[in-house]
Amino acid sequence: MRLEPAGTWTDDLWFLDQDNREVLGTDGWWPLQHGHATGGLVGGNLSTLSLLRGTPYMPSLADAVLVVEDDDESHPANFARNLTALLQLPGAAAIRGLVVGRFQRATNMTRPLLEQIIARQPRLAGLPVLANVDTGHTSPMATLPIGGQVTMSAVPGDVHLTLTQH
Repeated sequence: MRLEPAGTWTDDLWFLDQDNREVLGTDGWWPLQHGHATGGLVGGNLSTLSLLRGTPYMPSLADAVLVVEDDDESHPANFARNLTALLQLPGAAAIRGLVVGRFQRATNMTRPLLEQIIARQPRLAGLPVLANVDTGHTSPMATLPIGGQVTMSAVPGDVHLTLTQH
């Protein structure tokens, strides 16, 4: 199954008022670092995943395409700190790529700020990074099969995720 960027998105409590929703345009998924990667899909909400560090429940990051997203309580400094800690775990040196979900507007995350955060991560050097992906706490909300196989393309003009085994 091939997933591609949605043309619009929302950042609201959709279940409260279906008639008065603010639909926003999108500039698509952002290929922050170019390339392709294939691996097992690991990740989820970054703040929650961070709580698993040091426990037997932390999944291995080796050979994974890591997907992270966070909610409106995560501001850029929190996101950067949690991402840095995650990338210092055993196995993180062998991740194959990174997918970052779309941030809610309340986080004040911008593309230039996220590019700066990614560029400061030595473990991500040379790896494909795709951001602003339709997963997380905004709609549409793609449900990604953690543990399944995924191929990512973070190349301008060819930006997608392909679920190869789920």
